[in-house]
Amino acid sequence: MRLGKYLKEQGKRDKREETGRSMVALGRAMLFSSHQLAAIRVPLLRFYQELHVFAERAIFDCSQTVEAVERARLEYRGSLLWMKKTSEELDPDTDRQLEKFREAQSAVRANKEKLDKLKVDTLQKVDLLSASRSNLLSHLLGKYLEMLCAYYEKTCRAYTALSANLSKFQHYEFEILTDLIEPSKKVAKKVRQESIDKENRDHDEYTQLPAEPEEEAVGNLLNLDDEPAG
Repeated sequence: MRLGKYLKEQGKRDKREETGRSMVALGRAMLFSSHQLAAIRVPLLRFYQELHVFAERAIFDCSQTVEAVERARLEYRGSLLWMKKTSEELDPDTDRQLEKFREAQSAVRANKEKLDKLKVDTLQKVDLLSASRSNLLSHLLGKYLEMLCAYYEKTCRAYTALSANLSKFQHYEFEILTDLIEPSKKVAKKVRQESIDKENRDHDEYTQLPAEPEEEAVGNLLNLDDEPAG
């Protein structure tokens, strides 16, 4: 955006008409592009906020339920071990041992009901979490994708129109100092001649190597100056 404003301001101050108009046109195109890009931030910021709320509430609540299931599973396992121990020590003639066994049975039953209920809650929350995530992504990111495609389309049209307008202006003819032309030509000619000489030396060294019969036959076939014998 700053570059677009700078080009627009400098183009208005430029004394050369075509240069100034070109800079102003380019500055306007860049400002238009930056404004369109800034509009895309609105759905993107909303998506970030909704995602933050989703992570803070939905995911946190589901994680707490999972932790509760783990605690209930440990309690249920502990009550089973307790009932197993009391059953091994059970004496039908002793009321105290029988009462302890009944208490262990009640604890096992209660912990089992609690664990089953938390399991169902966890499955329901996981399903709800998945549906909420899909809805969040499809709704908010779909809007962002639409605006992003519109941004690229509008920006493409703006720069295409700019390119068509700038092509009407006369191109600059760059002039080089004549004092630099001759030395540069000499240097270029010298470098080119050295490259040609090096290629010729490499070629001569390669041709001096003894050729195999098959290679000589192929070379004769490809030689257009000499007619093939026979």
